[in-house]
Amino acid sequence: MKVFRGVAAAALLLGLCGCRATAGASAGPTSASAPASEAVPITPLDGSRLLTSATGNAMAAGSVTTELKAVMMGQPVTGTISVDASRHCVGSLDLAKRGPIDFLSDGTRVWLKGGSRLWGAERAAVIGDRYITGPESNGLFGSVTVFCSLADRVLAGDFGLGEVTGRTGLRTGATTTVVLVDRDGSQADVTDTTTPYVTRLRSGRDMEPFDFTYRDYGKPVVLTPPPAEAAVDVATALPAPGEQNGG
Repeated sequence: MKVFRGVAAAALLLGLCGCRATAGASAGPTSASAPASEAVPITPLDGSRLLTSATGNAMAAGSVTTELKAVMMGQPVTGTISVDASRHCVGSLDLAKRGPIDFLSDGTRVWLKGGSRLWGAERAAVIGDRYITGPESNGLFGSVTVFCSLADRVLAGDFGLGEVTGRTGLRTGATTTVVLVDRDGSQADVTDTTTPYVTRLRSGRDMEPFDFTYRDYGKPVVLTPPPAEAAVDVATALPAPGEQNGG
């Protein structure tokens, strides 16, 4: 599933304080118990029709919220991200080694808040309870907004499926979900309704595990940047080596 090959861009965020993942930290996402489902037959034509319809619906929706569970560089990451076609993005992540972070982006500028586990004690003392802010082109912010980019691709109708080699229909109550299986073993769930949507993507073989669920297609993303006094520029908060003393 090619959509998720780019998550290595988050390496800077995960390694910001120079820590490394410990052995055993790479346990994959787990799923909660689900109601019993009944298998229903799905033909290749049915699967193709649903995916085509879900692609168009995602593109028309213009916004989506993603609940994610993933392992990146051996470290579990969970969170919620809302994004729209204007590249507005609001998210919260919980990084196993770095703790919780909140961020928002207007498509060109990013605001990011973390704690001492993310910044380290000395930097956290300078930053306090403020966001750091700067251009999205800054490598640190790019390591966060990669998650926004993943959702952006969903809104572009790119679910990362290559060759669909299997399909299964599962009816739970009045709802039928079609599970499409890529040749690499990754899976996409599509609701078989009058307005189909992709509601879940899961990892396949030979990749770090991820489990993304999608909801609130078409719901506006509320972006409210913090006031100036609640933010500090990244160049001040995290000066490059040699700049701390004006050098």
